[in-house]
Amino acid sequence: MNEYRLRWKIEELFNTLKSGCCVEQCRLNTATQLTKMITLKSIIAFKLMHMTKMAALCPEATCIDVLSKIEWQTLYCRIQTTSRLPEHPPTVLQAITWLGQLGGFLNRRAEGLPGIMSLWRGYEILQENVRLFIILNNKNCG
Repeated sequence: MNEYRLRWKIEELFNTLKSGCCVEQCRLNTATQLTKMITLKSIIAFKLMHMTKMAALCPEATCIDVLSKIEWQTLYCRIQTTSRLPEHPPTVLQAITWLGQLGGFLNRRAEGLPGIMSLWRGYEILQENVRLFIILNNKNCG
């Protein structure tokens, strides 16, 4: 009986994998390749689902509960178009809204939280920006 209560969470995870990472469109050659890809994408899907739940349940918590230090710093600099970081990390609600904006979320009053598709796109963009942020801040570079 307890397992049945998890059914909706499992459906959410599958929807995130299908909609966000387009698992069904993947054309890998072997089962091993496909397994590795689904494993990696499942971790990202779970992280995005966790962020969404945190934003709904604890919107004023700091985003360090859902993003790494480099992720939230990169996100902040990208959205605020600045290189100066704030004294304190933003809230989970701010971070998830900004992440959604990177993925196309318009942040209108009546819209509520960003959807999984805009979060997924935003997260992919954020990861590209994190790599660039690391390169540009590397003291050994140039």
